Amino acid sequence: MQTCSAWFEACRCSPKLEAEICAELATAGVGFAERENCRFGVVCFTDVDEVLLSLLQAAARQACRVLAVAAAPVKDIPAWRLLDAGAADMLMWDSGGVTAKQISVKLKRWSEIEHLLQGVLSEGFLVGESAVWINIVRRVLEAAYFSSAPILLTGESGTGKEVLARLVSKVTRSVSDGRGLRSDLVTVDAAR
Repeated sequence: MQTCSAWFEACRCSPKLEAEICAELATAGVGFAERENCRFGVVCFTDVDEVLLSLLQAAARQACRVLAVAAAPVKDIPAWRLLDAGAADMLMWDSGGVTAKQISVKLKRWSEIEHLLQGVLSEGFLVGESAVWINIVRRVLEAAYFSSAPILLTGESGTGKEVLARLVSKVTRSVSDGRGLRSDLVTVDAAR
């Protein structure tokens, strides 16, 4: 039963380990897609090297969200270096299906965010296509859609805070999951 799709790459993993990971991901509902046709990727690695970092950087330039998975015990994993290179998140592999299920849930969540993003972009509500901008919008959508916590947007004048605030208001108002709707958006000019 496939519930989500991602491209998959194994960096320096043994063929046996790669097969084990692919089998567990498939059991957890993860389908495999071609890199060119999918916005999500799973990269398993046994060592952090330039090949891995280059792969993450290339995916980030294409606005692709990649989950970096340490497939073997790696001494002192430089998590921040992986995130800086373009990984959207990082996990440690644990055979037995637990990590595969976490990956499946993460990919489903990303898919929901992507669906929201495409809806917002198709309405002309936001303008811009750079990978950095799209990633910021994804993060704001995720916080607004999956949380009831307040969101504070800060920045210089003219950077799009009010546009993002309207997006937060629009997305949270469309959710009817029983946690109640947020009240109307009120903008305040704190400079006065």
